[in-house]
Amino acid sequence: MNSISACMVSQSVHTPPARRGLNNLPESVPQNAGSPASKLPLFVIQKHESKKLHYDLHLEIDGVLKSWAIPQKAFSRYYEKQPAIPNDDHPVEYAAFEGVIPKHQYGSGTVMIWDRGTYQNLMIKDGRPLPNQTCYKHGQLEVYLHGSKIRGRYILIRSERNEIEQEWLLIRKDDAVTVQDLTAREEDTSILTGRTMSQIRQEWRKE
Repeated sequence: MNSISACMVSQSVHTPPARRGLNNLPESVPQNAGSPASKLPLFVIQKHESKKLHYDLHLEIDGVLKSWAIPQKAFSRYYEKQPAIPNDDHPVEYAAFEGVIPKHQYGSGTVMIWDRGTYQNLMIKDGRPLPNQTCYKHGQLEVYLHGSKIRGRYILIRSERNEIEQEWLLIRKDDAVTVQDLTAREEDTSILTGRTMSQIRQEWRKE
């Protein structure tokens, strides 16, 4: 097992919900929940308290959200590399979901929209940006995240274990903002609603 595989196996996180069609979302979401008014594609980071507290990183590519589960410490300045566990594609509308996935459903638990914005593809060939889908298929993405909390360069690299299993690694570059640069309130609350994970759970129970 190479060093990348060893790192990813030892620090793997629970896989969040599989792909959901619009009729199967745990809560209703706006139908216009795609990219903001920008030519750049959408990225979303959801904090997800399932079997383990972790983040779900979503990148909009060709009309869907490509998704990875990453450890809670992934955006800490003390950890440059972290495993990124790939998930099934999600509809772009899922980027607006914040709430609680009920028990007995896949990935049950509290979901917060922790950060959201657009991203820029930095992969270039012959002086021109490579298409996002091409980079994804080839297993290497270098992006600049333009978020409210997280900004800077990140690299996603795929390392194939075998013909079926795939593993990815998330690499934070030195110019990236980390959670240590945020206030305690910024780190703990939703960029969309300002709620904490506890408040999201409590309000869901009242419904």
